[in-house]
Amino acid sequence: MRSAMVAVLLALSLGFCLPAPAADKAFTIDQFGGVRLDVPEGWTAEVQGEDAPGGRAIRLKAPASMPIGILLTPTAVPHQMAGLPRKGMDSVLQGLRKIAVESEVTAREMSCRGGRLLVASATDRTVEKPSLEDFKYVDQGWAAVGPMWVFFTVLSNYPEGPERTKALETVRSLAFVPPGAPWRREGGTVAFQMPGKRWRLALDLPGWEIGATTPLRQPGVRLEARIPSGWLLTAFLEKTEPGMTAVQLPEEAWKTMQATAPAQRVDVRRSERGPMAVLRHRVPTGEGKHIDMENVNAYLVRDDVWVDVHLSKSRYTAADEPVIDAILRSIRFEDGP
Repeated sequence: MRSAMVAVLLALSLGFCLPAPAADKAFTIDQFGGVRLDVPEGWTAEVQGEDAPGGRAIRLKAPASMPIGILLTPTAVPHQMAGLPRKGMDSVLQGLRKIAVESEVTAREMSCRGGRLLVASATDRTVEKPSLEDFKYVDQGWAAVGPMWVFFTVLSNYPEGPERTKALETVRSLAFVPPGAPWRREGGTVAFQMPGKRWRLALDLPGWEIGATTPLRQPGVRLEARIPSGWLLTAFLEKTEPGMTAVQLPEEAWKTMQATAPAQRVDVRRSERGPMAVLRHRVPTGEGKHIDMENVNAYLVRDDVWVDVHLSKSRYTAADEPVIDAILRSIRFEDGP
C-alpha cells in the first residue's frame, strides 16, 4: 500500500496491545468542530498539523511496534451534503481494486457511534514481504458523523483476527464534537472565521442552541442557532467584490431575494448602526397561512468578506424587539490568528 497517505502511516510504526480498555478522547480540529473516539489504553493519539505528510489528521500510535495503524482525516462539509460520501467511496474502491489480490472489492455499510460509515478491505498484491514499513492488508473508507466526513485508513499485516477487528471498532467509535474555545465560550459567545483571515466574527447568544458551523459550497462559512422563543439566526461569511460597502450590500441582497424567493414583503426598513447596515421586512403569509414573519439582516464588510447575520421569527410582536437589539449590539470582529 504505497500512497502518500500510506507513507504517513508507515513512518508512524503503530501497533495494538490487546486486550486493553479504551479511553474516550475528543479532538477539536478547527472552528467546524472535531471528533471523539475510543483510544486503547497505552496509545497516544494526536492531531498532526497541515504541514505534516498527509495534511491535517488524527494519528494513533501504540506503545509497541506491531504491524497495524490508523489515520483519520475529518473534513467539515456543507449542510446540503449531509450523508455518506458515496462518490468518495467510489474513488476508494477504484484505488483498492488496482492493487487487490481479491477479484472483487466492495464497500460495506456499517453503523458507528455518531453516524454511518462505508469500508472496503483488500490484500495488497504488490507487497511481497510484509513489514513495519510495508503493510499487506488495508481497511479504508469514509464515515459521516454530524456535519463531518472522516476519511480513514487502517493498515496491518493481519489477514484477520482480534487486532484488525479492534482497529475497525476504534474507527466505529467515531462521533462528532462541537468546536471548543475560542470558537465557543462560556456565557454563550460563539465565533467563526473566514478561512485565511486573521479575525473572527463573534456574537453573544446566551440561551441559544448553537448549531454546527459549516463551510459553504463557494468560499465561505455558515452558522445557525435557535432559541425556544422561536427565533432562528443564520450567519454567513462570504467573499464579496472588492470595494463593496456594507451600505451597498442590502440593495444587492434585496434584488437577489426578490428574484430567488418571491413573496409579499411589507414594512421594509433600511437603517445603519455605525459600520453596520440593517435591512428589515416582514412576510405576512406563507403557503396560504398567516405567519407574520419578521426578518432582520445585518450587513458588514471586512477584507472583501461579506458578513450577513439573518434573524427571523414567525408570529412577531413588539415584545421581540429586545432580542433583535441584543443580537445587533453583540456583533463584532475579534482580531487574532
